[in-house]
Amino acid sequence: MIVIPAPFLDPNEMFFINSPGRVKIFLWIPLLLIFIFTCPSAFAAKTKVAETPVSLYSEARKSLTALTQAKKATREQWIQVLDKFRLAYEKFPTSPEACKALYATAKLYHELYLKQGQERDFDQALRYYRKVLAEFKEENLADDALYQEGTLFLGKKQYVLALDKF
Repeated sequence: MIVIPAPFLDPNEMFFINSPGRVKIFLWIPLLLIFIFTCPSAFAAKTKVAETPVSLYSEARKSLTALTQAKKATREQWIQVLDKFRLAYEKFPTSPEACKALYATAKLYHELYLKQGQERDFDQALRYYRKVLAEFKEENLADDALYQEGTLFLGKKQYVLALDKF
């Protein structure tokens, strides 16, 4: 009989490996180890899904839907959605989703300008509309970007600049 001494316990409570309760524990330990090493997916951290242009753009669209359904969205929430669209464009600038993501970024800055009236949002909207025009001249959204640029100027009563865009 193997005895494992435990000096802080009463000598009558020493652990015996061959006692019925201890045998059960020693049988479960190897089974648990076998389970852990043969089923690593059960204990592994969730792996991140590979980022694709479509997945990034779709995630940004979902965030936009949630933002528009929110009754009172904060500026930070708007910026978070903008950043998702911008990321979709920056990571995959030659993908079909790049133009849509860039246009959505411009449009969201435009809407943020209309809601909050901050000049920096106007400047960013203008910047991204022009970027759509410069990088995606042949895309369907290019003429939309030009039109939206005109509405930006029209809203500021800069009629000469607006007329040039229409």
